[in-house]
Amino acid sequence: MLIGNSGVNDTPEKMIAPLPGPDNWYGASIQSENSWQYSLDAIDLEEIDVALNQFKHSVTDNQYPGKAGFPLPKLGRKLGEIGDQLEHGCGFVRLRGMPLDRWPGADLDTVWMGIASHIGIPVYQNPDRQLLRGITAEPGDVGQRYGQLGTETGQFLSSRARTASSAELRFHTDRCDVVALLCTGQAQHG
Repeated sequence: MLIGNSGVNDTPEKMIAPLPGPDNWYGASIQSENSWQYSLDAIDLEEIDVALNQFKHSVTDNQYPGKAGFPLPKLGRKLGEIGDQLEHGCGFVRLRGMPLDRWPGADLDTVWMGIASHIGIPVYQNPDRQLLRGITAEPGDVGQRYGQLGTETGQFLSSRARTASSAELRFHTDRCDVVALLCTGQAQHG
């Protein structure tokens, strides 16, 4: 992040000064640090299994668990550290060790939302009130389903339509403090 003063006689050194803090970093320097990298171990995974079973056997109308519905007494401390790193550290983390084949289909969604609920409060990401949505290329005319505008040069897909296609996403911001992404499959390219 850079901030500068505008002045006729200012030198470049005076015009641009870095902001202090752990969220001011360069890619080359952050790669050598481990403060933003976390891993799940066997004990963490067992605790997640117990929480998943408890949620699946509970009587609730909720599609996804909240923090109370997905208790992680030991892993919760690590997830609290992750939240602290997001808020007061470099601003991002990588969580490794999610065995995707361990929790098929909806179970993986539940696990991901259960983990997320220990880091923050999930918020709806669209007018359909979705908390979690898969990003994948869908067949057919996604512009017709999710929105498009006609232009002189053709059709311009809405952001929602672009996430359901192989079209490039334009630069954007999400309306929340934290975005949690779980990659369940590598794209063929891009």
